[in-house]
Amino acid sequence: MLSSIQSKKGGGMTTATIGFLPERLTQAREARELSLTALSDLLEVSKAAISNYEKGINKPTHNTLQDISNKLNLPLNFFLKPNSVVNNSARIFYRAMSSVTKSARKRAERRFEWLKEIILYLKEYLDFPEVNLPVFDVPKDFRKITDNMIEKYAENLRDYWNLGLSPIADVIKIIESNGVFVSCGSLGVETLDAFSELDNGIPYVFLGSDKNLLARSRFDAGHELGHIIMHSAIDKSTLNTASDFKIIEEQAHHFSASFLLPSQSFVNELWGVSLDSFRSLRSKWKISIAAMISRAKQLELINEGEAKRLWINRNRRGWREFEPLDDLPTERPKMLANAFNVLLKNSVKTKEQILDDLSLTANDIEELANLPKGFFYGEEEYKLPRIKKRGNIVLLQ
Repeated sequence: MLSSIQSKKGGGMTTATIGFLPERLTQAREARELSLTALSDLLEVSKAAISNYEKGINKPTHNTLQDISNKLNLPLNFFLKPNSVVNNSARIFYRAMSSVTKSARKRAERRFEWLKEIILYLKEYLDFPEVNLPVFDVPKDFRKITDNMIEKYAENLRDYWNLGLSPIADVIKIIESNGVFVSCGSLGVETLDAFSELDNGIPYVFLGSDKNLLARSRFDAGHELGHIIMHSAIDKSTLNTASDFKIIEEQAHHFSASFLLPSQSFVNELWGVSLDSFRSLRSKWKISIAAMISRAKQLELINEGEAKRLWINRNRRGWREFEPLDDLPTERPKMLANAFNVLLKNSVKTKEQILDDLSLTANDIEELANLPKGFFYGEEEYKLPRIKKRGNIVLLQ
């Protein structure tokens, strides 16, 4: 229940909300990718007023907070609930960081904080798989990581997880079962595909669903896994130049290709270095033809000139935007969705209690936890009355 205090201002009485948390307003605004000006226009109040709310100089009245709640599409209690997650954006690795707008990054970071809050909530009631990642002797200076080291890291991870040299049936399932929290949702911008973080030993991967391509999603998952394996000690703020960022991105690309398509298997199965031979391997390995061209060059099966000709021919076939078999269903995270179902099945919580506890909208929770749309407000199953038993015989049910 909201509490309020009355104060005299301008000859009248205003009611300020007790318990209002300024940081929650900033978080909500950035999660909805709104500037101070845009929110002030929506609320029809001054930009200075919004700024003062976020700085904690003033508190909004009950009516204003209700309006904020409606415009930002968040429960009113969200703005009164302490944030249990510390923003650790300096350790988040983005794909295409340089080309992503600041507002898009902020939106991703804020929604990522909500994801972590959801996970912390679920951890109060459930045990998740332990983190099961090997510790490699990775050079502290990322510039000293060689291609041979990356091949070895990927090979050793496969051995550690007992994957052998065969195709991985479901990359996301394997990652989740080894203690990595994975979410998949819209990032709302073309140039932001995925991001990851290792926070206090807990690995997180967020995959963009905007392109919704199976091979792309699998490669992105492997890419972010590469960052977690090789770059966990790097503070993003130390990447001062585009060339530094390019190095770690290329390393993560190499790791993903090595992890998803082991060199021995690739060489043994490749009956020719051509687009047709790559296409024949797509359905089995579920990796893009583009990635196979790059992999062939990594393994020195082709030189720069041959790779260039393959890229040109790939474009001529119209495969630049959409390759054959790109319409296969994508792999989806299931761990968090299963966790919510366990709570409900065991009557630990009701759907209404979950929504109230988390103080987020049903849509936000459904997307972040990869629950089916309408999970919280879909048609409920009613428990019907039952006919009384006569002795040991059930007459009707």
